[in-house]
Amino acid sequence: MAATTTAASHVKMSKAAGKSGKVPNSPTKTKVALSADLKAAHAKPMKSSMISHRLITLPLFFVGLGYFVPQFMQPPAGVESWLMFDGVCNLCDGFVNFVADGDRAPPSNRVRFGAQQKHMELLERVGAPTDLSTLILIQGDRHYLYSTAALRTLAVMGYPWRGLAAFALVPAPVRDWVYKLVATHRYRVFGKTDECRVPSPEFRRRFIEYRAEEEAADPVSGLSS
Repeated sequence: MAATTTAASHVKMSKAAGKSGKVPNSPTKTKVALSADLKAAHAKPMKSSMISHRLITLPLFFVGLGYFVPQFMQPPAGVESWLMFDGVCNLCDGFVNFVADGDRAPPSNRVRFGAQQKHMELLERVGAPTDLSTLILIQGDRHYLYSTAALRTLAVMGYPWRGLAAFALVPAPVRDWVYKLVATHRYRVFGKTDECRVPSPEFRRRFIEYRAEEEAADPVSGLSS
């Protein structure tokens, strides 16, 4: 009689569990829940670590570009860089002053300057345009125009400006389109002077037409302007 009562009670418990849809202390459900909790716990640290990794990697990547790209844009050893500019353009004069200031760190004075209006014969001899439409950088027997001239000039300056030469990785047609747009409107936006500016005595030594004997013959050439 006792066995019959126990069996009946088990049947009732099974039916009650079936009606509620829950199986108490199911080992399978416990494992699934633990696995889901572990995945959720690991997901957040992984996302934050990926963001931190990118924040570290991207700056290092751009620093690397700023270091290695200019190395491939250097002229051969012993070759000077002659930057020919529009002598009456205020924007061009500003760029020349910028280059002169940024070219002081060793090895300094790698860039020399010349107003295009004073050196048309030189430009014709190297095959460069003479319409004042672009900066011209002459390095040995090669010359460069538009954005390439500006970027190769930056490449021989000191850091941090040298790092900007990494923009040479931008396709030339895109760079030159922006350059020509600015060059077309440079007089309207930045203005111009009536004649080429006369450099100061100290700055005069950076120009390609400079002759030391002329300065020695001039009693006031060493005075500051």
